Amino acid sequence: MVNKKFIIMCLFGILIFSLNDKEVRADINNKDIVTDTLNGNHLFTSKFERANSSWCTAIAVGNNSFLTSAHCIEFKDSKEPLGYVYPALSGASMPLSYFAITEGITYKENSQVRVDDIAIVKSSDLNTSFNYYMKDKELKIKVVDKVDDLVGKNVYTIGYASDTGNNYQIKRRGAITKNWNNAFKVDVSASGGQSGSGLYLEDTNELIGILEGGDKNTAFFTPITKEIKTWIDNNK
Repeated sequence: MVNKKFIIMCLFGILIFSLNDKEVRADINNKDIVTDTLNGNHLFTSKFERANSSWCTAIAVGNNSFLTSAHCIEFKDSKEPLGYVYPALSGASMPLSYFAITEGITYKENSQVRVDDIAIVKSSDLNTSFNYYMKDKELKIKVVDKVDDLVGKNVYTIGYASDTGNNYQIKRRGAITKNWNNAFKVDVSASGGQSGSGLYLEDTNELIGILEGGDKNTAFFTPITKEIKTWIDNNK
């Protein structure tokens, strides 16, 4: 006969473990292929094709500047040609043309710490179609004071994933499951090409982080702290 007291103690232990771990799982396959990229945060999302033919995702933060991951430019500042950015790219369609990237600025050069993995890439090009669509539009950014305060929040990320068609934006939905060494741990899958993707709060559409790595089960995002937000404003 099973001891009822033993069962209750086991269930209580599982509950305590779950609460301490502060982690809630969702469906990691919750994703959409986006074809209408001229609305919402899809408009800001861009494909950053690097000079070595690999690519990352970037987010428009100015008339010719884009936020991405520092490892996409080898953690180094640069004033050399770095590739091209295609804003709101959707399949074969380039509704906002492209930018030749000629400068890269890292948040902390040569730092490979997860919470420093942010950079801005810039162009000197004038893009009339981009400026037309971006008129009166501004990316909403929320400063993250404490990662723990956002654990459990529903979020989504948009990027150009290699596993589902590299020229189409992929939107994945999930939840922040844990503070992972001061970065966001999110229950969405990540694949090549998604580095630099934005993490947005589902209820407010505010940008709160940048994807720096992950696998088929989990993605990690660098939070946009007060210091990083100030750095973005000073360099965009």
